[in-house]
Amino acid sequence: MPFPGILVAARRSDMAVGFFRGMFASKMQELSCGVPELDAVYDFRTDNVEAAQPLVSGRLAQALTWLSETRPDDPARVALNGSDGFLLLPQTKDFFELPDTSVPLDYAKHVAPMISDMGAMLATAALVRKVGVKDEAAG
Repeated sequence: MPFPGILVAARRSDMAVGFFRGMFASKMQELSCGVPELDAVYDFRTDNVEAAQPLVSGRLAQALTWLSETRPDDPARVALNGSDGFLLLPQTKDFFELPDTSVPLDYAKHVAPMISDMGAMLATAALVRKVGVKDEAAG
């Protein structure tokens, strides 16, 4: 089910917040998720408070809490706009970093960690995808 509007969860000091605030200044309103740790880090903004508040204080807060526990270095950014959803997971690691060409590839050392990282990213995307799904369809 599409989100009826725009919802953005971005780091409070993130330049994207300024961009969205300037772009949608007249429409976007700030929300609180009710989790002090998240409200301190995130700026939640929407043009549809009625539809956004249950998500922000429910599934989105749960997903962001889980993400902050599993990826504590830099908060994820989330945006919903109708049927489109965006998830930005800031990362300094190069997921496709292979050793120098003179080093023989070792599956356990070089390939398996990449597969594990990709699996974790897909699981994270699947979790965030469920943020806007009705309870009966979330399972």
